[in-house]
Amino acid sequence: MNKKSAVGFECKAPDSRAKTAGPASRTFAGGISLMWWLQLLTVLFVIKSAIQITATYTRYFPPDFQSVFLTGRKSYFFDGYHVAFYAHILAGPATLLFGLILLHRRTRQRLPRLHRTLGKIQVALVLLLLTPGGLLMAQRTETGLVAGLAFGCLAVATAITCLAGWRMAVRRQLAAHQRWMLRNYVLLCSAIVLRVLGGMATIAGLSVTWSYPLSAWLCWLGPLTICEFQLRQTSAGQGGSVRTPATVSSPKH
Repeated sequence: MNKKSAVGFECKAPDSRAKTAGPASRTFAGGISLMWWLQLLTVLFVIKSAIQITATYTRYFPPDFQSVFLTGRKSYFFDGYHVAFYAHILAGPATLLFGLILLHRRTRQRLPRLHRTLGKIQVALVLLLLTPGGLLMAQRTETGLVAGLAFGCLAVATAITCLAGWRMAVRRQLAAHQRWMLRNYVLLCSAIVLRVLGGMATIAGLSVTWSYPLSAWLCWLGPLTICEFQLRQTSAGQGGSVRTPATVSSPKH
């Protein structure tokens, strides 16, 4: 049995017939692998981060221009920026949580109607709210052109992967659909990665002037590169057929 995660990493259930095992295949009680626990922690971290992001919204309703993100934006906030901002922050956490459900293998198999309905909502959120909001906000990035360009490219890449995944679903090319939507979800998680990188830069005492633009590129190019590498490795290991990535499923004994 294979267990797969929302971020595209796959590990095989421990094989009692194997004579040797590497660190990633070490098992605990009940035959659960170390990688399975890492995948579970990743899912929990995404949920925790989505909740934490939402918890900060008390500063935005009404807008608190003393808060970190809105500092210096009062002069243009109500000149259209507020529409993009609210669309973006409302759609973001929802797509993170919906994505976990959509990538879950058992949910797809047991509740296909729910999967299709939630998938349509996810596509609408990404294409109608998240992407347009991200493109407009990128033009007002406080740290300059380099970071703004990074966020603009991220918004475009998010839209492209979402459209490609939707198109493959319509054509019933499900394996390709799942690969594209995995890429899309990795891009959606860039908001979480950006916060992690920002926290690391703060702890290290790095200047925001250059660390933030760098993080703006790394937060999505890094995870997307890892995802693509994993997909290609999986494809090569299965003779060109990529198995469906999914979130952590319950271990079988």
